[in-house]
Amino acid sequence: MKALWIGSPEAQPAPAILDMASAAAAEWEAARDPWDGFSRMRVCSYDVVMASVPIAGWSADGILEEAQSADRAVPVVIQHRNPTLQEVVRLTKLGAHSVLGPSPSEEEVKAAFATLSVRNGEGGVGEEQSWRETLVGDSEAMRNVAHLVGLVGPRRSTVLITGETGTGKEVVARAIHLASPRAHLPMVAVNCSAIPENLLEAELFGHVKGAFTGALQQRAGRFEQAHRGTIFLDEIGEIPLETQAKLLRVLQEREFQRLGSGETVKVDVRVIAATNVDLVRRIREGRF
Repeated sequence: MKALWIGSPEAQPAPAILDMASAAAAEWEAARDPWDGFSRMRVCSYDVVMASVPIAGWSADGILEEAQSADRAVPVVIQHRNPTLQEVVRLTKLGAHSVLGPSPSEEEVKAAFATLSVRNGEGGVGEEQSWRETLVGDSEAMRNVAHLVGLVGPRRSTVLITGETGTGKEVVARAIHLASPRAHLPMVAVNCSAIPENLLEAELFGHVKGAFTGALQQRAGRFEQAHRGTIFLDEIGEIPLETQAKLLRVLQEREFQRLGSGETVKVDVRVIAATNVDLVRRIREGRF
């Protein structure tokens, strides 16, 4: 496990955290200041970032926002000097993996670190088997597929899977999800061709009460449901051009607006898409 510590010069990880890191043979790096930490996150892969707050000139919100901007996939554990229950809930909603007090117990630290996944394939044979077992077969072609899954799984990149109907594109998508640091979180699957065009936007991005006839209450879309996990967009070639433009913003900025709302919603989600059509040809035809 590779960990990054971000804190003020006088702040140190709690003893229980250091004991856990020692037991896990964790490799620790300490940033000189928050900006140094965020710069490291952009060029190195970490399994967890530990941030001690408050830091002079920084709020916990600011630390989380910059950390997610640097690397949305890495879990951020906050060590808070004086956390209230409301603050813990609020920071968790903003994307913190866990929020600990200044002197957490061994049990609290174990609970916080229990769901952390090693990002770079160092998690051991058991973790590899969990996703490898989803791919049935041992032919050269399947070994090549497994090799590719092992390469892209731990990374943050968006993935496009192509192939004819019935070739197991969703199976490969699930294997990629299980091989990723998000494996302990849900993978939300959406069959884009099975949803009517006039309902697809609301299905993906959600809607507020009164956004259209029959919208009797606010509803979270699939992207919100997949927050911190993975969303699988099957038959992405069938998405209408208008919805494609809104999807592009989600891919680029990881933010969107619910149907009927002007509020911007930020999400941390990995996108895996699949199609059985020739997208390059559709692009030439102006259909994608």
